Amino acid sequence: MSASCSAVRLVSLSARDLWLEYRLLIAISALFFINLFLDYFQKKVIPRLAVYKHLEPEICQELSMRMLQLLLGPIVAISGLGFLLYQVLSGCNAAEIYVYFISGISFVAVDIHETVRRWPLRASLLAHHVMTFAIALAFVEFQVLPPNDEKIIAWTTTFFLTNIGLMWTVDFYHVIYRTSTNLPLIKMLRKTYLWFAPVRIINIVLLMLGSISSAIGGVWFAFVCLLFMTLAYAYNSYKAITFMVRFDCDRYYKSHQGRWLTKEEGPEKRQERRQSRVASVLFIPLIGQDETVSILPGLRGDLDTTERGVSSRGL
Repeated sequence: MSASCSAVRLVSLSARDLWLEYRLLIAISALFFINLFLDYFQKKVIPRLAVYKHLEPEICQELSMRMLQLLLGPIVAISGLGFLLYQVLSGCNAAEIYVYFISGISFVAVDIHETVRRWPLRASLLAHHVMTFAIALAFVEFQVLPPNDEKIIAWTTTFFLTNIGLMWTVDFYHVIYRTSTNLPLIKMLRKTYLWFAPVRIINIVLLMLGSISSAIGGVWFAFVCLLFMTLAYAYNSYKAITFMVRFDCDRYYKSHQGRWLTKEEGPEKRQERRQSRVASVLFIPLIGQDETVSILPGLRGDLDTTERGVSSRGL
């Protein structure tokens, strides 16, 4: 190891020791700021949504949590990529700074807050949070992770946490499809969500490798935690991906935002919208069908779609 990398390791390990020494203060501070941000989202941001008065309190609470994840997710993902790039280019490992001060504290604090504030949780989400707490204890209290004598955090851990930050960012789509009045945007971002589905599969593989590494190192507590985390994460990922694969944007929009907005329209505006739609249909023979769809987005699908809501429970 070069002198510069030795200095980096010293700084990184010193940062870890500082975090461990003041971990309670750091955790309380993190929870305090989470409360501030969630309160701001619930009182200042969500009430400004066009469909706000139609949203149930439980949904508003979930939306505020998704907004918090959107705030933290890019920070975790971009900084994680930076640490990975630095390690590749320099060969120096400063993962402790990233894991303890950026990603780890963000994920654990948010999970603690969500567990307390939204109790009781559905079984799969509760299992995921419990395993998160167990892994955090393995790092912080029992210090059996990483499963090596030098306690060096591998690049795979940084990569995994970076991917979690990316998934938190992508999960903001749950806010979009529930609140947006722009159907083409909802459809486009659904495809984007599915494009990032392989990242979840990569994380499952990384968790499996971590559990195997713990078993080889004889760290059985970490092995059990990572094994159950793998199962919980795989199940939640399966439910999230299959829900989005089956999600019908047209049907959901018509049974939610479309219906809400129609009820809020006055008789004159509804009559004007009907006349506009009839006039548009009359012009269909004059232009190509493809052009009709682009000029009148969602017209053909919306007219022929059966009214049926789509439940998002189980995500």
